[in-house]
Amino acid sequence: MHGDPDRGHRTGSAPGRILPAAPRHHGEWLALWRAYLDFYGVQLRDEVTRATWARVSGSGGDHCCLVHEDAAGRATGFVIYLFHRASWTDGWNCCIEDLYVAPAARGSGTGRALMEAAIAAARDRDAYRVYWQTDRDNAAARRLYDRLAEAADVVQYRVGPT
Repeated sequence: MHGDPDRGHRTGSAPGRILPAAPRHHGEWLALWRAYLDFYGVQLRDEVTRATWARVSGSGGDHCCLVHEDAAGRATGFVIYLFHRASWTDGWNCCIEDLYVAPAARGSGTGRALMEAAIAAARDRDAYRVYWQTDRDNAAARRLYDRLAEAADVVQYRVGPT
């Protein structure tokens, strides 16, 4: 991430700053995470949520989480992404897995700032490709994503859970 990770990255459009998820963010992240899961109608076991937090709030791993704090220091959104090896490069790919912004902060540039920060982190790591997916009918997310990248012409297949 650009800048001092302890001070955070000032956002260009959304008031506040973007920081790596830290233990002090846990309570607010958990509330945002639950709202995110509710949005998608997903229920996860508590163990899965705890494991996710442990992966994304650590330092130095390939699974990362950035949190947007508003001017008052409240977490208003997060982006989770991971780095992985791929067969078409000797470097890394970056998959942005999850993006969520609290309803009260939507339209403020928070989602864009989080996405741009994740993309910047991928560039800092010389990632070959940054990619993500969203539901075809998620119009609000697609408006944002269409300003950041080109939609890929691929079809995803799934097996599972196994």
